[in-house]
Amino acid sequence: MHLFAVLALAVQAGAADPSLTAPPELRSQCRCKPSESGERITIRGFAIDGEIRVAENGRDPLPRQATVFRVLSAHGVEAQTPFKVWHMTAPDRCGVMFDYGKLYVVVLRKSGEEYETDQCLMRSAAPKEGE
Repeated sequence: MHLFAVLALAVQAGAADPSLTAPPELRSQCRCKPSESGERITIRGFAIDGEIRVAENGRDPLPRQATVFRVLSAHGVEAQTPFKVWHMTAPDRCGVMFDYGKLYVVVLRKSGEEYETDQCLMRSAAPKEGE
């Protein structure tokens, strides 16, 4: 009985975990340029899949990958599920990684017909201290 109660509390505590809406891990190797002006584009949604591209050798992943989101809401873009967000994965190239099944607020820029993000944009979505 006691074990069940402890597990139930742990599950309830996990449901309210604020890290579920936190941006992906931000790494210090990235050097951000001054932000570009323009309307802020964001989506809020769950990371549900990815598009992994590999080099011609068929083994090595390319540095630019895409994460697919199930969109719950969007600002500045008409986003429908599935919504593909391109990003670098290497920390020294301001790359980000997303965990499948987690909820994110993703800040985007439009690049041609694609949407992309990086650590610099994602830092602008991170909660400020005291929030």
